[in-house]
Amino acid sequence: MLSPKLPLAIAIAVCIGMVLTIVGSVVVADHPERDDVVTPTDLRLSTYEHLLHVGPSTAADPSSALGRDAWDVTHYELVLLPDFDTESLQGYIAISFETLEAGLDHIDLDLYDQFTINNVHVDYKSLAFDFSQDILRIYFPRSLQLGETVTVNVDYQGTPEPTGALGLDFDVTPGGRPILATISEPFYARSWWPCKDTTADKATIDLRVVVPDNMYVASAGTLVDVIYDGGRGVYHWSTDYPISTYNVSLAVSEYVSWTEDYVSPQGDRFPLEFHVFPEDEQVARYEFERVGQMIDFFSDLYGPYAFPDEKYGMAELVLAGAMEHQTMTSYGDFFLTGDRYYEGIVAHELSHSWWGNLLTLSNWDDLWLHEALATFSDGLWREHIDGRAEYIDFLLNRSASCCGFIGPISPPAKLFNQTVYQKGAWMLHMLREWVGDTDFFAALRTLTANPELRYQNFAEADFVESFEMQTGQDLGWFFDQWLRRTGRPEIAVEWAPEAGSSLDPAVRIRISQTQQDPEWQYPLRLRLQMPSGPMDFDTFITERTTELVVNVAEWPTSIEIDPDVQLLHFDAGSVRVTATPESSRHRTNLLPNTPNPFNPRTTLRFSLAEP
Repeated sequence: MLSPKLPLAIAIAVCIGMVLTIVGSVVVADHPERDDVVTPTDLRLSTYEHLLHVGPSTAADPSSALGRDAWDVTHYELVLLPDFDTESLQGYIAISFETLEAGLDHIDLDLYDQFTINNVHVDYKSLAFDFSQDILRIYFPRSLQLGETVTVNVDYQGTPEPTGALGLDFDVTPGGRPILATISEPFYARSWWPCKDTTADKATIDLRVVVPDNMYVASAGTLVDVIYDGGRGVYHWSTDYPISTYNVSLAVSEYVSWTEDYVSPQGDRFPLEFHVFPEDEQVARYEFERVGQMIDFFSDLYGPYAFPDEKYGMAELVLAGAMEHQTMTSYGDFFLTGDRYYEGIVAHELSHSWWGNLLTLSNWDDLWLHEALATFSDGLWREHIDGRAEYIDFLLNRSASCCGFIGPISPPAKLFNQTVYQKGAWMLHMLREWVGDTDFFAALRTLTANPELRYQNFAEADFVESFEMQTGQDLGWFFDQWLRRTGRPEIAVEWAPEAGSSLDPAVRIRISQTQQDPEWQYPLRLRLQMPSGPMDFDTFITERTTELVVNVAEWPTSIEIDPDVQLLHFDAGSVRVTATPESSRHRTNLLPNTPNPFNPRTTLRFSLAEP
């Protein structure tokens, strides 16, 4: 346990200008519970994404903070002294902000009220405050003017309690070593440090952590220095780029660490850092070997890596999950299997450097802007490494083909559910298929290059606008239905030779949407299998029933629905009827059930000769 007072060298290194006593810290985290049903043939392949995050049941921030728009945080200076024996925490923070409105006489900070506030001051002059219901309200002796800059200092201590799936947590590694780790997404930074805990106000941060000198502290930004004194080390991390509060992280343990020198396709040179448990070093070196190749790949698709003045790092946690903390991904030991089975998660978390860290949502209803893009990036990496067939398998294994997804993509029925991840990735795949690779990736690069969005926030409207500008198309029909609606189209095809047609030989095709909810709009490809080979026919569906006559050189033997896997749908089957679809209306017919396969229910369709 640390002594009650800091030696001078550490006190100077910490730069807090006051004597601190030691209490300790606890960690809480955040990861998605599975709330919808998927029946994969291989559990690991099809369901690991639910381990990436476990979140709250809704996207609503529970904070009761008022007046968040009246002031803008520019910088945090945070000092932490965790006590591994008592699993408690002492902290000191200096919050610098600028007023955006005149007459501001108080600010509200988010902090769980299991902490004790020792002192609040500006320039060592104590300020009045109230602290209850997870809000620290700080009062100023006078009303602040528009554009005024202020630095408020808070000295606090307490024992953090687990929140979400982690928050700030003390644990022990499988090798018996102590570890402290944090995961604060979506709004749990307040579980271990006082802040304006919203993604809409990103700021830079200096973080100093005092730990036993046999431990390493991994965090965001650049490691400025480490000062050792009296059996302790003070680690000082600093960010050059703005960061969201949920992305501020700690990973503290007796790590084995190594660094690789990386040069990007744009010529930027920065380190790749890896911090793992000693017993996992060899496995991790193999598992993480292609991180540099991944950065090359995503830089080509999405634009240059956005944090070249800092680094990209990975730190191992005791966790069946992972979290894309800015420039220092937290990676669970669960995924280190030695065979790169979960390499897609490495890609998923890295892609958040673009989708989540460079560009950050301002409303958690738009979570798909992070997680759908990251899940889709996992698929793109597999396509890059193993080919198109692997990419298609990736999608099919995430299609919830037995019974569909719960709720819309946005707003999600539950934060971090599978609809956001998997159906969101499918939506992006369908968009890619519709507009083509050239426009698709150009629109994404335009987003990441937008100077009004870089290192700030973006929203659904920004995403849609980029694609509409790039393609010259109105894509409202696409995003409105796939983001807002539940379900998917169910497609049945009936076809018959159209003898005697002026297009003879010709085939008459009826395409029906058999789902109970209103019709969808979508492009559809049918593949007519001929004796001499396949023939593709593309159409755009807008009605409940679409009938068309297709000229053919020979009679098809079968018709395949969506042969290239371009559309998320239920396939109700394709059948040849002996009569034309018109005459079949006047006969009793048993039609294909939908969905098929099914679990736990299906719909049996039939038509009667008479009402």
